[in-house]
Amino acid sequence: MWMAASLPSFDEATDPVLPASVVPGTRHQRAEPGSGPRTYGKHIVFVGLMGSGKTTIGKIVASQLQFQQTDSDVDVLAATGRTARQIADEDGADVIHDEEERQLLRRLAEPTPYVIGAAASTIERATCREAVHRGAMVVWVRVRLDTMLNRFASQAHRPILGATVEDMFRDQIRTRYPLYAEVADLTLAVDDDTITPVDAAKVVVSQYRDVWSTLL
Repeated sequence: MWMAASLPSFDEATDPVLPASVVPGTRHQRAEPGSGPRTYGKHIVFVGLMGSGKTTIGKIVASQLQFQQTDSDVDVLAATGRTARQIADEDGADVIHDEEERQLLRRLAEPTPYVIGAAASTIERATCREAVHRGAMVVWVRVRLDTMLNRFASQAHRPILGATVEDMFRDQIRTRYPLYAEVADLTLAVDDDTITPVDAAKVVVSQYRDVWSTLL
């Protein structure tokens, strides 16, 4: 299912299957205490684990808004000449995570609006969380564990940072889901067989335009 959803509870960290009662279209917005409604920077940043669909939805959003679009895998390869998996295998997790942070911060500093698919790891860096909070509308894309496993099997450029791919994802769900929730302005709980990526993109575009129309 491709479904715009409300912010879930984190019991799913141990049993990461989306509940059947998720409500489409609910928006999650943050505001600092006493600061009034949350406003966004000019960029849109998609966050979530590998294989969640950040790039697929992001490309549609960029096309509809006529923004530039990129994602971490593309930027890392262009900057280093190596895929994320190659860097992780040859140099270790810390090196690839440093590079992914560098590329995200570089894109957020761009003067023109970008739709950015952030590397899953960047959420663990406080500098990245602060940067996306200040510089972007943040969209968290979530999928069930089985969907991520199926997609990962066909993506050889992705790094494996655990004993098994499933162990890696379960560990990342536990550690990263609360951090994604911390920065997310909008949560999209998505999978493969109901609402399309186009429909999910429409939710993002609508919220972005709603907020920016009040600022222009």
